[in-house]
Amino acid sequence: MSISIAPESIKQRFSEYTDEYKENCTVISYNGVPFALWKTAHILDICRMTNTLGWELSTVAYIDSIQEDDSDDYNPVIKLKLPGAPELQVIAFALKHCRRWPVSCQEILDANSIAKANDLHERAASILHIPVSADMRFFQIFFDAKSNRLTPFMKANRDWHGEVLVERIPPAIGSKAKPRMRLLSVDWPSNEIVYESRYPRKEYGFLSEHEGNFVQLGYTTFDRGQKYELYISETRG
Repeated sequence: MSISIAPESIKQRFSEYTDEYKENCTVISYNGVPFALWKTAHILDICRMTNTLGWELSTVAYIDSIQEDDSDDYNPVIKLKLPGAPELQVIAFALKHCRRWPVSCQEILDANSIAKANDLHERAASILHIPVSADMRFFQIFFDAKSNRLTPFMKANRDWHGEVLVERIPPAIGSKAKPRMRLLSVDWPSNEIVYESRYPRKEYGFLSEHEGNFVQLGYTTFDRGQKYELYISETRG
């Protein structure tokens, strides 16, 4: 059995009907004779995952039965003999990280958590421009370009990273509000308000502990500048 991405005409011998497929299809052939179509995106997902597992695509499909459709024509029903693409992805992930099979559900969950953590650390390091180790405390923050958390500094500098000083801003006299934590740029441009944090945002406690000290801050824009991804981290490599 083989896969062909090139457009082909398939004559369905059960209905004597011929279709011209020009795009967005994948032809499945046996001994060079095409016998079925699949949506290209779906079959490529399955093909990619089976290749990752080192499996041959020759076990993918078979003619299971004949079914009747609305036009009273009889057509072959193609069914998979493998798990679907999402399940294959889980299997491939487990084999990649655990190097054996079978693998328990908990082992897959643990490996997935480690993989996500590694990806997050790599992303943080790329935006902060500093080495980010596994034991470092850092915070990932997302918000859009209309958020009131966006400072004039961030609007003027769409992608920025650098060392910032953590400063506590007390509330107005008589107010019961928690003080704000303000981050001032150290490198060029210096002494600019880069970001402010209010209670109970997830990074607030971390910044309170580092009052008067330096931390790393970096952010980037995506979705054509409509969203921001920001990281705040300890200052150490």
